[in-house]
Amino acid sequence: MEAGVPATFSVTRPEIPVTEIDFTLKEGAANVEVRIAKLSEKPAEASQQYEGKIHSYLSVAKTNLDDSIVAAVRIAFRVEKEWFADNDVLPSSIVLLRYVNGWNELNTAVSSSDGQYFHYTADSPGLSIYAIAARKLAEPAEFNLTADKPQELNETGKTGVKPSEDAETPLKLIYQVIGITALAAVIMLIAALFLFRKRQR
Repeated sequence: MEAGVPATFSVTRPEIPVTEIDFTLKEGAANVEVRIAKLSEKPAEASQQYEGKIHSYLSVAKTNLDDSIVAAVRIAFRVEKEWFADNDVLPSSIVLLRYVNGWNELNTAVSSSDGQYFHYTADSPGLSIYAIAARKLAEPAEFNLTADKPQELNETGKTGVKPSEDAETPLKLIYQVIGITALAAVIMLIAALFLFRKRQR
């Protein structure tokens, strides 16, 4: 393989979700071999568990090829449409994971779809163990709902601040004014009668 010249490895086995691997080398390499396999379970070297829904685990083995001379890798893969319905996930949630000291999400995009599959491409900095997965949806925010303190009712039955016991309503003030006025009138009448009788004597 020549440096800077893209090379394509096609995968034709239907049980393997990867359909194609394209990569470009920084340096030339001879007798390069790439072998890909679908694993029945999480490989032992991948000790970390991914929180999302796993579609499949993949292993890419290579001969006469070191990641240090790999300039770019693009992996094309597909996911059955019925898998989304069976697992209640969205096509947009699919991501290709690469395991290097933990699962790393690669830049993944939908490239096309047909009657049976959604097709994706993902960019990888090298070749190793992979997993096709659906990202875990974010948990809905939790709200601590507390009952509000019951409002007190005033004399009219409306909610609001309860009036203090010594608060005077406008109606009470009117009654007081009328009472004071009447009392003053009575006093003035008594005084007038007293002066009238005094003058008659």
